Amino acid sequence: FLSRRRSTRTVSGFAFVEFETEELAEEAVKTLDGSLLNGRKVQVVRARPRTPVQPRGPCKEIFIGGLPHDMEEHDVVDMIGKYGAVRKTTLHKSPLPGSRNSYAFVHFENPEAATKAVKAWRFKEYRGGLLRIDFATHGRQHDNGSDGNKRSSRRKER
Repeated sequence: FLSRRRSTRTVSGFAFVEFETEELAEEAVKTLDGSLLNGRKVQVVRARPRTPVQPRGPCKEIFIGGLPHDMEEHDVVDMIGKYGAVRKTTLHKSPLPGSRNSYAFVHFENPEAATKAVKAWRFKEYRGGLLRIDFATHGRQHDNGSDGNKRSSRRKER
């Protein structure tokens, strides 16, 4: 995955590479760290995992980032709805045409459907770009079965 600047879509100078085994990752670090790429010295290090926010109960809502600008809510439901009944979808579209900065929150009827969707779509490409998909946190606790109204109002406060 190559990171790009949002405004210009130019490469920002780093990338993430996923290897099939720990041994291959270690070999890449040993072999490539300090080497030259297009005349520039490359620093290769192991990625540090993020500290995940732990849900306090069953999680029914997921976050999908990196969606194409032209996506509509029905496209999101078509893409992800086969994993279970969708209660609500909220799509936030990027104002930049052609960007992949749009994102959505999908609230399923049950946590099992959300878990299936996250497992199926994690680290997958969609229409030429890598999606970011995980359980939604909103910087707060996960939904334990409430109707979601409190969380929706919090979202609007930002």
